[in-house]
Amino acid sequence: MEFRVALMTMTMGAGLEAPAPPTWPPRFHLMSWQTDADGGKAVNNHYYDWLGGRSLIEIASQALDKSGKGLLWDYERQDGMSFYYTPMTRECRTVEMGVGLLPPDWLPRAPAARLMSEGTMIGNLKTNAWTKGESDTPGTPFITYYAEQGTNRPVRFAFYTGMVLDVITFDANGTLPEADWIVPDYCLKHSKEPAVTKTESSPRGSAQHTQPDHGWQVQRSLARWQSAILRGVEVREANTSATIKSSE
Repeated sequence: MEFRVALMTMTMGAGLEAPAPPTWPPRFHLMSWQTDADGGKAVNNHYYDWLGGRSLIEIASQALDKSGKGLLWDYERQDGMSFYYTPMTRECRTVEMGVGLLPPDWLPRAPAARLMSEGTMIGNLKTNAWTKGESDTPGTPFITYYAEQGTNRPVRFAFYTGMVLDVITFDANGTLPEADWIVPDYCLKHSKEPAVTKTESSPRGSAQHTQPDHGWQVQRSLARWQSAILRGVEVREANTSATIKSSE
């Protein structure tokens, strides 16, 4: 009898399919709470518009406020251009990244994200978790992506550097007024900078890999996304350094 029950259980279990990696909607607004490895905090508003070939992240933090810069806007375009600007101070950096935006199907796109766990509780939400990409640390994924079971709503992004984004709100159709998508005139006066590859923001081998492999293109776009968020961290670190120097 026990053998029959065990056999039935195995048969039922064999028919269950593992959840597939989720796909992003072509347009959304995502608000997240950012916690950095060193304990720094920020609130990010991410407006993603794949069909429009554009993505904008609005970063707010105490460090930015203390530096007198206000909000930091990161405007990424599909043509590889990124604009980092602070409307309050009218400062801007223009960087040519050499890679496009993350596509909506970046998780299932080959090589597909690997299912790490099912039913992981984050707060009161039951989630599935996938890992994607390779970091500079062998065997460590570049990102772990948590999505709510049943809805596939993003819940958490955990990067190998220790930076974590916890999703506060997610609107599958959210966007900005068209006027906010216009690049400020003070950005257009700046010359382009080459893409800066940093160890903490580049997947392993991305700087050396030049073949048109879609897996590496996704990894480079993923690194670009993380690099955009790290701009806020850089501003905080620069402000902290300036504070230390002024007190010496």
